[in-house]
Amino acid sequence: MITDPNGVWIKLIEKTLDEKTIRSNSKSLLGNYGGICIETLAVSKSYEFWNLIGFSSASKDFSKGWIEMSSGTGDSISLFQAQQCPHLFFNPSLTYFNGSRNPKIIESLKKHNIEIREEITEFSSKGEVDNIILKDSGGLGFFIFNDE
Repeated sequence: MITDPNGVWIKLIEKTLDEKTIRSNSKSLLGNYGGICIETLAVSKSYEFWNLIGFSSASKDFSKGWIEMSSGTGDSISLFQAQQCPHLFFNPSLTYFNGSRNPKIIESLKKHNIEIREEITEFSSKGEVDNIILKDSGGLGFFIFNDE
């Protein structure tokens, strides 16, 4: 076990997995899994850390306050400068991108009595809730986002 510069725990396993093992065809109430998001006080230091354990990016441009990195197996980590997002951020968070299906997914989660920690209207031109944030009892966040 190690931790990244932000205190996110990581369990390193020396094992080669094939794509079928990593990506299952299971359906989730949350929609389409898009990767892990980590909020960081120093994007460049976090970038260096994740690069050391096998994640890379085509760009080292931190000017937007975030950067996406990927592993050789297709896993994705996005590093966000702290306090940049206009919504709650639980560290780390799993991200689900659902496009125009997101309102239906949000309604389904409500019908299943899943507690919503924040309803987000920030990105909607109509002021509607089109993104939500969940948090499990262990502190893991879930971004259920409309990525359009």
